[in-house]
This record gives sequence, structure tokens and C-alpha cells, in this order.
Amino acid sequence: MEILLDFWQFTLVGVLILIGYVVSLVTNKNHLPISFVAEEMPHMKPIGIPTKGKGFWGGVWTWLMVSRTWETTEDFAYQIGGKNYVIPKGFVFDGASVPKFLRSWLSPMGVLWLQIPNVVAGESK
Repeated sequence: MEILLDFWQFTLVGVLILIGYVVSLVTNKNHLPISFVAEEMPHMKPIGIPTKGKGFWGGVWTWLMVSRTWETTEDFAYQIGGKNYVIPKGFVFDGASVPKFLRSWLSPMGVLWLQIPNVVAGESK
């Protein structure tokens, strides 16, 4: 029991995953998955975080409080559920709008990062 308290974050995530699994088993009513289709990955460039002249503690504060932002360098076209969407060139976003304190678990730049900005994109015509 002590190990569960020492690593309470992992215990909490495990319990939430288990609850989600049980709920999905109980409520599954033959839902069809939504499909995502893209010709290629989006082309992006990182936007620098301004740290010049902030000093050591200013740099630490910036690291704790500022999110990395990205800019699309080309239009990114994709389809969700049969509808076409386009994210225009020059669009600036932060990856996934994950709060800073959760980024060690849910990194917007991590291995499982779904490369779609967390916004409502304009529907293409």
C-alpha cells in the first residue's frame, strides 16, 4: 500500500484508465470510429522562446510558465469523418494546449502526439 501512496500519480492514472475501460464496455453501442486521413504530416517550425536578457531566475520562470509555440510552414489539409479541413500556412499554435504541470505525462511533442492543432479549423471548399 505504501508504494501506491509514494507513486500516487501513476496510481491515479491507472485508476482513471480502468474506469474509462469499464465505462466504454458498459456504454458501447456499436459506435463507429471517426476516421482521420492526411496525405502527409504537417510542416512546422518552432517559434523561439524569448529568454535574452532575463537572467538565470528569469530564464527559470520563463521555462516554467511559457509554452513552446509552432508555426505551420505550408497549408495542412486533412479529413475527419469524411469532411475536409485546412489549417493555413502561418498558423501559430502550442501543440495541444496541455497545461504545463501535465506535460511530463501528456507532452504535446511526445511520441503519441497527434499532429493536429487543438483548434476548430476552417472547412475547405
